[in-house]
Amino acid sequence: MKLIQDAFAGIVIGSPQAYRNLVLFPLLESGPCHAVADYLLLDEALEKDLARVTEISQAGSVPELAFENVAADPVLLVDGDELVGAKQNRVLNLSILVGVGQKVSIPVSCVEAGRWTWRSERFAAAKRMMFAKARAKKMVRVDRKSTRLNSSH
Repeated sequence: MKLIQDAFAGIVIGSPQAYRNLVLFPLLESGPCHAVADYLLLDEALEKDLARVTEISQAGSVPELAFENVAADPVLLVDGDELVGAKQNRVLNLSILVGVGQKVSIPVSCVEAGRWTWRSERFAAAKRMMFAKARAKKMVRVDRKSTRLNSSH
């Protein structure tokens, strides 16, 4: 309990931020901030060429991509992050922390129906995220597909 009390003791309520009928009060640390993320976000890793996202093969596969972390830190891929390029733009289906030096297959969904032609060898960050309602609908479709696949085995 003391740990929680100490954490809250250093927090102050910031100036309100208003947009239309919504007002948010940020919670800020009163002292110097010592928290440093020990991972990179996908967009940052791609911009610095510390990660690579490609089709899983020359033929490609709509529901999965290949991810390689060549950074000195783990890379956080966040559900809803959009990737552009290769044979078709995609959006991440889940959040995953990929360790240093790891190569993994990542589940994705199509966000660009109709195109299946090469635009680039690698994917780039779209610098946008799928909005919440679309992510929720995507997850329902992904869950249905996963349930059908698992029940057929």
